[in-house]
Amino acid sequence: MNLERIGASHPLFKASFALYEASFPPNERRTREDHLRAMQDADFSPLGAVEAGNLLADVFLWETENFSYLEHFAVQPSLRGHGCGTELLRQLLGRDKPLILEIEPPEDALTCRRKAFYERNGLQAQPYDHVQLPFQGGGPIVPLVIMADRAISPAQCRTFQRYLLDRVVKYTQYGKTLDIADIIGI
Repeated sequence: MNLERIGASHPLFKASFALYEASFPPNERRTREDHLRAMQDADFSPLGAVEAGNLLADVFLWETENFSYLEHFAVQPSLRGHGCGTELLRQLLGRDKPLILEIEPPEDALTCRRKAFYERNGLQAQPYDHVQLPFQGGGPIVPLVIMADRAISPAQCRTFQRYLLDRVVKYTQYGKTLDIADIIGI
């Protein structure tokens, strides 16, 4: 399995975007137009796990000098629970900088399984308040748990949250309508 950049002209772009749409509700994903805009950002790597010409998973990663942000991670439904996600995640771990991602608070069977998956793979919940702004405006602001492959300091957390607001959210419907820094107090 190889990680390939899935740009708009890649033969698996339609499959990648379809997996993205099927795996995340509208408030957690970009519109196609916003996704295409984000793909032009040098920090954003819309990767796909590809084997024998087939898309196995989406791995949408933002790379900065200080951390890697795993924004979206989705394995094809037929491959879930068979080690594909673990293998991919392990390829992203062990770098010189933290790997950071967000999950829903573990409140039901699915969200508890998701948290346990990341914990089995070496990530740990961080003790900082955090929210997700709706990617397609109008949706709710949702509390999230920050996870990372090592403990991050309050300053590192603020840097991450500021990056989300300054860089990532500008490629969403929400980022076009409001300055939201006050929402999470940074």
